[in-house]
Amino acid sequence: MANKKLNPGMILQHKPIFDEKDEKAVAKVIRSGWISEGEETKKFQENYRKFVGTKYAVATTSGTAAIFLALAGSGIKPGDEVIVPNMTFVATATAVKLLGAKPIIAEINADDFTISLSSIRKKITKRTKAIIPVHLNGRTTELDELKEICNKLGIKLIEDASQGLGSKYKGKSLGSIGDVAAFSLAPTKIITTGQGGIITTDDFETYDKIVLMKDQGRRMKQDDYKIVGYNFKFTDIQAALGNSQFSKLKFRLDYMKKIFKSYNELLNTNTNLIIPSNRPENQIWYFDILVKNRNNLVTHLLRNKIVTREFSKPLSVHNPYKTKEKFPVSEEISSLGLYLPSHAEVTIRQTENICRKINHHLH
Repeated sequence: MANKKLNPGMILQHKPIFDEKDEKAVAKVIRSGWISEGEETKKFQENYRKFVGTKYAVATTSGTAAIFLALAGSGIKPGDEVIVPNMTFVATATAVKLLGAKPIIAEINADDFTISLSSIRKKITKRTKAIIPVHLNGRTTELDELKEICNKLGIKLIEDASQGLGSKYKGKSLGSIGDVAAFSLAPTKIITTGQGGIITTDDFETYDKIVLMKDQGRRMKQDDYKIVGYNFKFTDIQAALGNSQFSKLKFRLDYMKKIFKSYNELLNTNTNLIIPSNRPENQIWYFDILVKNRNNLVTHLLRNKIVTREFSKPLSVHNPYKTKEKFPVSEEISSLGLYLPSHAEVTIRQTENICRKINHHLH
């Protein structure tokens, strides 16, 4: 496939993986002449709904749009406050801003990098209308305790499950625990449709409002606009690719567990790095470590044709969200974190070689 020709000889940190089945699925839709939302999209939404374990699923243009629609569909309005973790992709906060609401940044836990409940409690005000726990790299905070807080105070619990597909919390799939959840289908995800997002919920009223909002506020095939809406529709081209990718999901999830096990066994005795805390139900997407002198290790691995990826910077240092408040945990974690090559075409032999290079360098 074309993506195999990129960066010859390099072990990439991540890459989207396609095969002939994906190509044929997309080609079939193109030949049909029906490329907007249709039967393929319905099938994709049904696949996602069943896998996550919710009553409803709605496909949309991106993970950012999914979070925005999840917020809007939950009744969040301009001026409302929405608590978000400091360690997340900027889109979590961008979606809040897009709605005209105010993102309130909370600190993270040092052991698993998810939103801190003690920090949340300090941030809640009378204007707090939603909390967005981000399932960063397949990990999640104590969702039962967070749900209890939200229920008690009448606050919406909206999961940012962009990196949560395949992970569970106390037997329930991430994306099925809060009032509503948003997933991403970007190229960095375990299955991708190029761009795209999925919203999951058990609440019909929220689902129905989201369906209206994403199609200009109208009922499908009716020139009857019920509310102000947007054009956040999916396409059957994307859905066909998504359905084909979905058929490989179980294999990829199982294989990534083998990758994680290999890295973990070979690196967990190295005292010069830290492996984050993981629950058995976590489906880790990218094997990550914390290491001092990170740049030095990145350069060393790159010389050996091994590509890594540094953790994102905290929201609090970016211009749109910059604050005088200090977030020492987030700031330290972001400066130490590194993702190792993690995708379904990394071989166990390659993980062993990567670990040898790391252990020899960090001795």
